[in-house]
Amino acid sequence: MIIKERVRNVVGAGDVGLTQVVKAVQAWIPSRFTSDDFQRAWKKLECPAPTNSLQPERTDKKHLRD
Repeated sequence: MIIKERVRNVVGAGDVGLTQVVKAVQAWIPSRFTSDDFQRAWKKLECPAPTNSLQPERTDKKHLRD
C-alpha cells in the first residue's frame, strides 16, 4: 500500500487578520508599521514554510498561536 501525503493550504480560521495585526502593532510603537513591515519580519523570522513548499503544514509552530 502506498500512502501519499496530501498538499493542503494552511488556514487559520478565526485567527487575527493582517490588518488587525498591523493596527495593534502600530498602537504599541511610535514609528510607522505597515503590512510590508509585518511580512518582512514574518519571513525574516522564517515563520512560514518556503514558497511553493510541498509541506506547508510544516510551518514553524513556535511563532503560531495555540
